[in-house]
Amino acid sequence: MKNIFLFAILFASTSLIKSQTTYPLTSYNTNVLHSGNYIKDTTGVLDKFVGTWKYTNGNDEFNVKIIKKEHDNFFDLNDYFQDVLYGGYKYFKNGNLIVDKFNFTLNGLYDPNFPIILGSGNLSNNYNTISLLGDDVVVHKPVYIELKIINPTTMEWKMTPRENININGSSPTPGAGWGIPTSVTLIKQ
Repeated sequence: MKNIFLFAILFASTSLIKSQTTYPLTSYNTNVLHSGNYIKDTTGVLDKFVGTWKYTNGNDEFNVKIIKKEHDNFFDLNDYFQDVLYGGYKYFKNGNLIVDKFNFTLNGLYDPNFPIILGSGNLSNNYNTISLLGDDVVVHKPVYIELKIINPTTMEWKMTPRENININGSSPTPGAGWGIPTSVTLIKQ
């Protein structure tokens, strides 16, 4: 009987140590980013960014796809979990395909179809603007992508360079310009 009682205490202690605490995405602080904790989009603020979005101007077309993955630990790189946005894009200039990273997979960091847009933090106070990490794969430039919801069917896309970052082991070419649009208004499809 004593052994059963000790086993029950040990099991309960182990369960408590491995338990997970959930923190709302809109109000957590960085000191909880550890030990299996979960940063959850409890109010659905990320949902407004999810979908397929499109910009057209004559024969130019820029398509962006954003998905939300819940309870993600970024392919075992983090010891905590969070709800994350992932995305990709496809760009036609003068009717010619420039880049197609629209259909991505979540099979790991080294998958060639890994998403080129990702993140969940850096929401504005009104939760209509988010800053994500991305890549302009045409010119091999790491970027910040700011998405701003104007209304349920309209979103602004703004892209700025990230400094001192390498893509596939090489630095972006200084002054290389841009391979995809840096500032457009997208319409939800």
